[in-house]
Amino acid sequence: MARRALAVAALWSSLVLSACQEPVAPLPAPPTPAPPVAAAAKSSATTAAAGHTTLIKGRVRADLPEARFTVYAAGAPGDTSVLQVRAIEIRYGDAVAPAQRIDGLATDTPWSVSAPGLALLDMNFDGYQDLRLIESRPAGPNLPYLNWLYDPDHQRFVESPALNAITAPRFDASKRELHSDWRDSAARYGTDVYTFRAGQLVPLRRETTSYTGTGVYTVQVSHWIDGAWQIVQTRPGSNP
Repeated sequence: MARRALAVAALWSSLVLSACQEPVAPLPAPPTPAPPVAAAAKSSATTAAAGHTTLIKGRVRADLPEARFTVYAAGAPGDTSVLQVRAIEIRYGDAVAPAQRIDGLATDTPWSVSAPGLALLDMNFDGYQDLRLIESRPAGPNLPYLNWLYDPDHQRFVESPALNAITAPRFDASKRELHSDWRDSAARYGTDVYTFRAGQLVPLRRETTSYTGTGVYTVQVSHWIDGAWQIVQTRPGSNP
């Protein structure tokens, strides 16, 4: 599979994101994906001499104060609509000082006013919105993300290496499953399915399609058994 390992999790929530710009001290001196299916988003930003800042607003949960996410980038998006994100500050309510700062980022994030590259969604189905950022715009379909799960006990977003290892995730809330689409060559692609158990991302099944000739392919279905993928079904296929 691409460069990312097992991991994953969970569903778009019905969050409505709105983005606006407010003065924020600048930090000294990326095909564009659709916004979350259950969220409307818009973004406005400003460019200062030292870089670019964008403010995204949302709620981690309906009964909690509004969260403000200030995205610091090394420069403004140009013709390619990419932000080189370097840090994210998180504030709640009317607080001036950040409750959390995520540093050490080095992304090339696809970004537009209608589809910002930062999104809130419940990825582990615990009722709290989590945070993810598109890491880069790949040449193929294996879209990578950086992910942080919200920890309600400590009121912080905690990075999830397991989710980071999954590309192009889709969330099925009704089944509490995460579907990761991938392609590792022009003739082979597939989908891995994961769920969360006891807070850990667990692989469930995989379906792989491999072309062996023009319009001729084989589909393999595998289940995760005893810590490894085991093939449970193989069937031929062809295109008309």
